[in-house]
Amino acid sequence: MPSGDIRPRSRFGSSDAITTRLSDRYFDGQATLWAVDRVGDDTGSLVSFDVASVGLTVARSFFVRAHDGAVRGGHGHRRGSQLLICVSGEVEVRMRRTRQEASVVLSSVEQGLLIRPGIWSKQIFRGVDPVLNVLSDVPYDPDDYFDDMP
Repeated sequence: MPSGDIRPRSRFGSSDAITTRLSDRYFDGQATLWAVDRVGDDTGSLVSFDVASVGLTVARSFFVRAHDGAVRGGHGHRRGSQLLICVSGEVEVRMRRTRQEASVVLSSVEQGLLIRPGIWSKQIFRGVDPVLNVLSDVPYDPDDYFDDMP
C-alpha cells in the first residue's frame, strides 16, 4: 500500500471502556462481580479491565484451559486476591466461606469475578475449549493456599 494511501484506524483506549462493579456481591463484599463495556467498530472490538478501579495490583497472570466438565481449583488463598475472567466457553465458580456458599457463572470476557483472601473456590469448565484468565495480586507461593473447604 503506498504511504499516501493509509486508511484511518479507530483507536480504542482504556478510557473508552468503563469498569463497573455490579450489584452482585458475595460474603460481605469479599467476592464481587465486575463488568466492562466492549468498545469497537467494524474492524473488531476491545474489552479492557481497569484493574486499578477493581482494587487489584497485578503480580501475575495465568490461563487455565480445561475440557468440558473438568473441575479445577478446589482451594483458597490466605493473602492473595484474584480476578477471574472467562476467555472462552463458560466457567461456573462455586465459592464458600464459613457456612456461606455462592455460585457465579462467567461466560463473557466482559465480566470478572474478584475473589478476596479467605474464600475457597472451585471452577467447573463447560463448553468447547473453555479458558479462564486469572489475575493475581501476589506471586505464586504454595504457602498462600488452603485446600480444606471452610
